[in-house]
Amino acid sequence: MERYVNIKSPFTGGRVKEVSTVERVEYKDDAFDVPMRYFVCEDTGQQFTNTEQDEEWYNNLHTQYESRHQDSTPYLKKAQSEESASCVAEVLV
Repeated sequence: MERYVNIKSPFTGGRVKEVSTVERVEYKDDAFDVPMRYFVCEDTGQQFTNTEQDEEWYNNLHTQYESRHQDSTPYLKKAQSEESASCVAEVLV
């Protein structure tokens, strides 16, 4: 999906479109279909992003990775259970 947005191109000062796609991303020997938003300068065709778009992309990728590999990260579960035990111990003291 494409739509014109009310910002100026950092390259030419011209019009900018925001593009929304789903792209296949290779991450840690696995592949994920991640929603992505980016801007395109209408004059040069150059793509660019802002911090909000970058963070959204990363969060989508990270969420998919965690969802798929939640049972394969025992060290995280151990750390979480140790943290929970520590919190319970503090409450009981």
